[in-house]
Amino acid sequence: MIDIKAIASGSSGNCYRVSDGSTALLLDAGISIYKIQQGLDFRLSEIAGALISHEHMDHAKAVPDLAKRGVLIFGPPGVAKACACPSILSGPPLRRFTIDTWSIVPFQVEHDVTCYGYLLDSKKTGDRLVYITDAAAVPYTFGRVTYMMIEANYSLRILSRRATGGAIKDELAARIAQSHMDIDGAVDILRRLDPRALKQVWLLHLSDGNSDAEAFRRMAQRATGAEVYIA
Repeated sequence: MIDIKAIASGSSGNCYRVSDGSTALLLDAGISIYKIQQGLDFRLSEIAGALISHEHMDHAKAVPDLAKRGVLIFGPPGVAKACACPSILSGPPLRRFTIDTWSIVPFQVEHDVTCYGYLLDSKKTGDRLVYITDAAAVPYTFGRVTYMMIEANYSLRILSRRATGGAIKDELAARIAQSHMDIDGAVDILRRLDPRALKQVWLLHLSDGNSDAEAFRRMAQRATGAEVYIA
């Protein structure tokens, strides 16, 4: 069994802890190091590594502080430059590497900067976890997935209504639609997963104004039959 904890999710910052019972990792670190420590009950020493999706600070804010504390950090090449932290490990997409009991494959998704999703296989439990955030599109399928963490940032219907009503500028609405995943895109990916294997779905990075958490939850549940959590 994989244990997932959402420490922060949304435009103000994103950070999640995942553990297979032997090895704990952070997925993104877009909040202050103190808030991360709080979310970990001040047990940062238990974290074996951090996987960063991309260089935007709502996903990478604490990278320099984590590096100073000796946490192994992996991410796309732009993260090291944006965070002025040359010790960050990087590599091309689709090249597998390991952190203790996790076997990890980064894959590139469509965003406005180079952005990675991550496929994580636990050698301990046999589970497969997929993490996708800030992705307008994902050109891959993932086989047998047991835990899916996927962005569901907005509803196109809500976003369009707010843009038409002047609650959000057209330019911002266009950027959101071009660089983030809406609930329909997330559901399309969920429907391609094997429902017999899928245990949990986590919907991530919901926009405060452009989403409907309960409606999104119901859509994901109908698509998969799995447990669905809103981060």
